[in-house]
Amino acid sequence: MSRPQILSNAEIHGIDSFVAKVLDAYKDGRVSRQDAVLAIGHVTVAVDQGNATEYVNFPANWSAP
Repeated sequence: MSRPQILSNAEIHGIDSFVAKVLDAYKDGRVSRQDAVLAIGHVTVAVDQGNATEYVNFPANWSAP
């Protein structure tokens, strides 16, 4: 069963880049495992809820210490 694509290719690329950025920050020890999981989970929930403002802006504004 398939459903229509709700994200544009640009949004998908942005989220992919964000996940890579979070994983790199975790690998480098700049964020904890829990913080990495929470950041990625936050965007996942925003996508699931159709909250475009959040799944576009949160990754753009997220930064590791």
